[in-house]
Amino acid sequence: MKNLFFLLFITSFLAGSCQQNSHSTSSSQHQVLASKEFNNKLKSLSGAQLVDVRTSEECASGKIGNARNIDFYASDFSQKIMSLDPKKPVFIYCKGGVRSAKAAQIMKSKGFKEIYELSGGYDSYTR
Repeated sequence: MKNLFFLLFITSFLAGSCQQNSHSTSSSQHQVLASKEFNNKLKSLSGAQLVDVRTSEECASGKIGNARNIDFYASDFSQKIMSLDPKKPVFIYCKGGVRSAKAAQIMKSKGFKEIYELSGGYDSYTR
């Protein structure tokens, strides 16, 4: 009986650890998507909000569509993201993926329900 319990525990642990690209709780959903999936999902959801968390200097070299720039490094970042609608889907990206991952965590803590992050950031999008 102990062996069966141990086997079930290990199986459920391994199954949970294989889902690295999708983090969902009852109150929020966070998915990391490759650029093609990111684009397709963005186009399919009406009212989606697209946010570039790079600096304004980085955005000057190009951005995705009509993305709104909210600089992750700005001292008022947390305040500015609250100008977005937390009930509507949010698509976020940065240069390489690190800042957008951190921004997604902040957004989740602030009650955002649906967050889609571009895997590899703008660099992967332009390759």
